[in-house]
Amino acid sequence: MLKTSLQGIGTIFRNIGDSPETGMEKIREAGFECVDFNFEMYGDYDTFAAVDGSCFYDRTLNELKEYFKPCREAAERYGLTFGQAHAPFIDYPEGNEEGYEHFVEITKKVIALAGWMKIPYLVIHPFTFRDAAKKKEEKKVNLQFFCSLIDAAKEADVVICLENLFLMKNGKARDGACSEPGEALEYLHILNANEEKRIFGFCFDAGHAALLGRNIYEFVTRLGDNLRAVHLHDNDGIADLHGIPYTYAGSWGGKPVTDWEGLIKALHKIGYSGTVNFETGSALYCVPEELTDAARRFTHEIGVYLADRIEKG
Repeated sequence: MLKTSLQGIGTIFRNIGDSPETGMEKIREAGFECVDFNFEMYGDYDTFAAVDGSCFYDRTLNELKEYFKPCREAAERYGLTFGQAHAPFIDYPEGNEEGYEHFVEITKKVIALAGWMKIPYLVIHPFTFRDAAKKKEEKKVNLQFFCSLIDAAKEADVVICLENLFLMKNGKARDGACSEPGEALEYLHILNANEEKRIFGFCFDAGHAALLGRNIYEFVTRLGDNLRAVHLHDNDGIADLHGIPYTYAGSWGGKPVTDWEGLIKALHKIGYSGTVNFETGSALYCVPEELTDAARRFTHEIGVYLADRIEKG
């Protein structure tokens, strides 16, 4: 049966200073077998392209391994594996070449850390330009960025997963990088063209697809075996809320905003073998701490339901 997974945000990273030991224990107690680890939670987003020494990832790789050692050990202690992880991300620092190079270097460190933590899939956001007219430049920058990570990914034995993104403009979601299956497949074809084995895969974000009104069944089936990971969460079709699946309906008594049935059928059709992973940390932040254990158990029950449906079709 497909394994269930929960992102660390909302559990491991609920409160500043929480120990990874406590978070891993709670994830396991809820019934999950895997963890989606969030490297982006370490440090301020503004520092990922900073060159003044303020970035958390400016430490040496050995220092970073020592820092993350308790996370790896806590997962092992509770019988959890890291099904996937999320790398730090930023807006493209246009005109700041030094900041861009800094971000590339810390991303390479995170790839190395992922390999050391035995994380098979690392989700790395492509850049989305705010000026929609710069689509060609956006693609050029993204291909340059991801190509610069190939050697690090090979050495770490980590598959880099691109993700379907969106951008908010005037209070409304618009297309981001790889928000269409055709564009996503084009990126993967180019990036994997000269490699003996595929270095790049895809992480399908169901919430982002719902926000943009995408046909989820078509998107997933077109990705086929390029799909290595998923971000499962729900929203109201207006904002990226990261709610628990099946909690938002388009109308009173109506169907869910997110096409969960289409997702189930599509994942079954392509023979998806990754984890049933929930990116629902935002929902857990909203729940009173006394109810978070119940919320995690509820999310896990949905995961078991989805895993069973995906396997049976």
